[in-house]
Amino acid sequence: MKVNKILKITVTILLVILLSIISFGGIFVQDKNSMKNFIPNYQLSRELTGSRRVQIKVDKSVETKNYDVDGNEIKDTNATNEDGTKKEIAKTEEIPANKEEDLTTENYKKAREVLEKRLKYIGVSDYTIRLNEEDGTMIFELPEDSITDTAVAQIASQGKLEVIDAETKEVLLTNSDLENIFAQVGSTVSGYSAYMQLQFNKEKYREISKKYVKTTDEEGKTTEKKITLQVDGDDVVSKSFEQEEIDGILQLTVGKASQNITSEDLQDSYINAVTNAGILSSGESPIVYTVEQNKYVHSDISGNTLNIAIYIGIGIVAVALLVLIIKYKKLGILASISFIGYIALLLLTIRVIPNIEISVAGLCAIVLSVVINYIVNIIILNNLKNIEDEKLSLRKSMGTIIKMIIPVLLVFIVFTFFNNSFGIVGFWSLVVILIYNFLITNNLITGNKKNVH
Repeated sequence: MKVNKILKITVTILLVILLSIISFGGIFVQDKNSMKNFIPNYQLSRELTGSRRVQIKVDKSVETKNYDVDGNEIKDTNATNEDGTKKEIAKTEEIPANKEEDLTTENYKKAREVLEKRLKYIGVSDYTIRLNEEDGTMIFELPEDSITDTAVAQIASQGKLEVIDAETKEVLLTNSDLENIFAQVGSTVSGYSAYMQLQFNKEKYREISKKYVKTTDEEGKTTEKKITLQVDGDDVVSKSFEQEEIDGILQLTVGKASQNITSEDLQDSYINAVTNAGILSSGESPIVYTVEQNKYVHSDISGNTLNIAIYIGIGIVAVALLVLIIKYKKLGILASISFIGYIALLLLTIRVIPNIEISVAGLCAIVLSVVINYIVNIIILNNLKNIEDEKLSLRKSMGTIIKMIIPVLLVFIVFTFFNNSFGIVGFWSLVVILIYNFLITNNLITGNKKNVH
């Protein structure tokens, strides 16, 4: 019987150690030619990391296009004809980036909705947008993290998608014909690469593929008509079809496929694919914007201040655990081990569950939960000390803990409805307290009652 108790305690301690290693260190796996941490990073709010302030304004530029007598565009004013004579400009056209009739409050609001969709697509949640409805100017406050530059690139793009005849420039498909789009990483015979998969209206795409399929005559001569995919007027890819397409899918490789591609290059290609997918999936902005300002705004809380606060917190926890050990001896040691495991599991939960963002309020929720867990440990130890029946003392402890936690849990739930970091972090902290102490703390201290006094 004693061997079983020792084995149970040993296994539980090893589990706590493993949990702590994963939480404080991470899990590193081979990713192509490098090691990558499988555990996500903490998502910190703007007030902790600083923010990016991006101001965009309505593009008032005008593009000048020149044409010859046949209506062909002259892109180089110094271009010459086949006989060496200079091409004469027969017509000049002034094309504004935005037509005057499009500059309306309604279109400004639609543009804001499109840009918000893009931010959400790539996972930006902590942001603010201020729109001047008079002139269309928008100011974005974004968190400063690994996807900030990607977000800024999306903000500056109109997202106008067109599939055109490569020769006549006839528009064949637009944003309205795009039904779905996603980005991912895959492997082919050429190697690993990132790519986008665009799902167009099947019937329209099928008719286009019939018209632009390669043909070979009796003499073996191949005739090939191509389509060109353009984003904001820039050519992305040109292609013809080998056969009639019935699924409406156009797959675009982003970057170069290679068997020896590094994880960093593959990640860059994937981010590029996600950026373009986000731009296209959110629709076309009715207004063309240009970035007027893009600057970093420092956080009021410096990194040194946050580190000092963490070190002070670690010191306080160490002293508190020393008190447990002095007062409760062996059970105090076991409770201290359990306490460290709780902190490890809490921090791991915050990292793993999506969309948990840590702000100053979130840090306060973490501190409050650590204090509550410390009180929980004291309740369990005191009941073990004062109640002869060990099982009865544990049942009474859990009952007391639940009665104490429920009111606090309800408060956290209320804050959660407002998407407040305090509420979200606090809610999961209490869930972890209930589950962890029932499964881990009880296993560590059960059968050791004689060591309390």
